[in-house]
Order: sequence, then C-alpha cells, then structure tokens
Amino acid sequence: MPGETWGRPLGFWSRSYRGSEANHIPTEKEILAAYEGVQACSEVTGTEAQLLLAPRLPVLGWMFKGKVPSIHHVTDTTWSKWIALITQRAHIGNPNRPGILEIITNWPEGENFGLTDEEKQEQVTRAKEGPPYNQRPAEDTHNALFTDGSCHIVGINRKWKAAIWGPTQQVAQATEGEGGSSQLAELKAVQLALDIAEREK
Repeated sequence: MPGETWGRPLGFWSRSYRGSEANHIPTEKEILAAYEGVQACSEVTGTEAQLLLAPRLPVLGWMFKGKVPSIHHVTDTTWSKWIALITQRAHIGNPNRPGILEIITNWPEGENFGLTDEEKQEQVTRAKEGPPYNQRPAEDTHNALFTDGSCHIVGINRKWKAAIWGPTQQVAQATEGEGGSSQLAELKAVQLALDIAEREK
C-alpha cells in the first residue's frame, strides 16, 4: 500500500500443523501456508491491495499455470478454495528481487540483521509488570476493567468477539465483527475499555 505500508513488513506469522493438516503432503502444506499468509496480509491491507508472493516455491509457479498436482488428501472444495484465493489476491514476485522472507530465511548463520553500532548501544526500556489485581490498592481495583478477545472460523469467514468486564462497578460490554483476527479482537476490547474510561471522566 504505497504511502502507508510500502516497504515495511506487515508482520510475521508462525504456525505448526496438527491433526489432519499434519498429514498433508508437502505440496498441500506449501499451498496452505501461502493461503494463510494471503489471508493474514489481507486483514492488514484490505482486499483491494495486490499482494506479492516472495518465496519462489515451485508449487506457486504450478498453481498460477493451473498445473498443480491433482493427487492430494484434502477435499476438492478445500483445495479449490486455497488456490482461488491465492491466484485472485496475489502474484509471484520478480525472481531477481528476493522478498524480505527470503532474505531472512537465507541469512547466513551467525550474522546479525545489520544493526549499526549506535542501534546496538541504544538502551531499551521494558515496561514493568504491575502487581496482580488482588494485591492492588482499593482505588485501583474499583476502576479495574478486564478485557478479552477471541476469533473463530465459520465456513470461510473469521468472526471475532471482544468484551470487557468491571467486577466492582458491574460493567460489562461486548462487540463482535467479521474478518479480523484474535489480535484485532483484543485491541477492540481495549478500545471498549478506553471508551468507558473516557465517558467516566
């Protein structure tokens, strides 16, 4: 997205496959990984931006040429869904210009990521963890709001829910939506808490 996220990494995702997914053949796992990557990026960029598939995996070339092997364990419906989303939303990058994922995965062992001496010496202050709820003063517990957010998949859509709860003030509020991740839901929950705090000023 020129002017907004151009040239900046959108994020990094990592997931191990379990259950039936663990039994997929390597080709299926590569396509599923690309499918989930496109889904995750779409949550950040929206559905209008064209995505670039940087890793030069052979299976991606076959996919865009319509020559993906037909022997697979997943159902035809799932297989078609994966390929349709990837080919509609993304294209393969220039093989002469590796993407950030390739740069990271091919980084020589023992090398750092190019930090300058000044950056290495920069002091980073970590946020201090506060005391547990039951050890805080009464004034703090009176105003405390607990937040939570979750996400689950219904069909091909992601549905998220966010909620806040104030045990002392008996405050409870929730909201929900589609197309977001659990991280988005958690942010929405914090936003609910901030809105309540702002109203009570």
